[in-house]
Amino acid sequence: MRRVGAGAARLHLTGLDDIRALLTPLGDAWLVGGCLRDAALGAPLTDVDVAVAGDAAEPARRLARDTGATRFRLSGAFGSWRLHGGRLPVDVDVTPLQGPLHEDLGRRDFAINAMAMAIAGDGALIDPHGGMADAAARRLRAVSDHALADDPVRVLRAARLSQQHGLTEAQVAERIGRHIVRLRRSKAATSHPTPDGIRKLSAALDVTAERLSRFWVAALSPRRVGLM
Repeated sequence: MRRVGAGAARLHLTGLDDIRALLTPLGDAWLVGGCLRDAALGAPLTDVDVAVAGDAAEPARRLARDTGATRFRLSGAFGSWRLHGGRLPVDVDVTPLQGPLHEDLGRRDFAINAMAMAIAGDGALIDPHGGMADAAARRLRAVSDHALADDPVRVLRAARLSQQHGLTEAQVAERIGRHIVRLRRSKAATSHPTPDGIRKLSAALDVTAERLSRFWVAALSPRRVGLM
């Protein structure tokens, strides 16, 4: 796991040390995702995502007790909890790791969202996919070739992040194009007589591909992106 001390020193300037001190009741836990991305990009801290080893319910209960925050279950499927108010300056979402930390980061969408920082310890940045370098270059880059195909909503997130933070979409548009091609091929593969449910899926895939294509081009206007 790559640790980047220089990156961590830069991130300290954004006030992450203060929030880490408040989050110590969580125990074995890491800041992940958007809060580190925003810190690296110099954006204000609006919320905090924390990954914990094991079930998140008990760490969330301890944090609520120590900070006076209100907690509620955010997602039963992912076992995540949200804490709001009390001494917490922003909302905190606590979610169990999806496997070991390096595997969890590898399942994320973009390199700038695939960084971590332990709540305890020296605050060194864990950055296995080069997220800090991408932040410095204002670059949006998928973690893997299949990152966008794993969750089509990530296509919309790419457009939003590009607009919100002024990021260039290194290789993202190309991968969106490949994903749309796969959607249309899936549609073609089910175009022979099939049960009604399969025909509906086929039509939905075609509509989804077309909408994603139009959305991405519009979101990056006036730049024209060759999707096909």
